[in-house]
Amino acid sequence: MEQSEYASEAIDVTKIEFVDNEESISLIEGKIGIIAMLDEEVFIPKGSDHSLIEKLHKAFYKSDKERHKKYGMIKKKNHVFIVTHYAGEVEYDINGFLDKNKDSFESLIERLFSESRNPILSEIFQKHDDGSKSSGPSKRITLASQFKGQLSDLLITLNNANPQFVRCIKPNNVKVANVFNGDMVLKQLSYAG
Repeated sequence: MEQSEYASEAIDVTKIEFVDNEESISLIEGKIGIIAMLDEEVFIPKGSDHSLIEKLHKAFYKSDKERHKKYGMIKKKNHVFIVTHYAGEVEYDINGFLDKNKDSFESLIERLFSESRNPILSEIFQKHDDGSKSSGPSKRITLASQFKGQLSDLLITLNNANPQFVRCIKPNNVKVANVFNGDMVLKQLSYAG
């Protein structure tokens, strides 16, 4: 749409070819993707960061010749995996990955409601003698799955709204306002066409 606008205004711009990000998306949120494996590992009794990265490597990086195109690893850093997005390679450190993605907030809210003085709330979240809840959420999900759901909802909203243009640029790696890493921004702009 943007390119047709340039053409209608007689602005000479070379045609921009956008990279299809489908392989990266399926790697992250596919049925046997990173988020699904994360969800599984968070809830198994002896799940750990180490066992998660072993499963990721086994699923996506069997060898240099037999691997997912968008998944990588650094052999000297066995605690890091790499996902290649449209804007380049992003390294993920597995240390603390499971803890960061557990949603302990849900259990705190559930306990708060079950101990509420409000009889309706306490009844809804009250546990029976067998340990099961009478109602309320039945399946806990990780923060990554919540993010995936929110992203899906956002995409539905965007598709229904017929957006004109959306582009996000990450200005720095330190997550500080008013700090711009020029090389980093330039690299993102060049990847985005």
